[in-house]
Amino acid sequence: MTEIKTERQGGILRPVLWVLLVLSAAGNAGASFGGVSVALHTAFGVVTLLCAAALIVQHVRTRPHKEESGDSGIRTREGL
Repeated sequence: MTEIKTERQGGILRPVLWVLLVLSAAGNAGASFGGVSVALHTAFGVVTLLCAAALIVQHVRTRPHKEESGDSGIRTREGL
């Protein structure tokens, strides 16, 4: 059976980033339609971008590397 490594999953950080991403994106959309100040609209946008960037960085850092998975990345005609 495959063991799940919680430290590779990102612990509590990943779900918190996802919740912040959704909330800030919703706030950004609401600010677009609500006619709020540009500063608030920009703040929601910056938080959205930072959460998305942090999720991407975390994904790249915690994904299995080709050396670990045994996959060389080279595809042959027979392997397709």
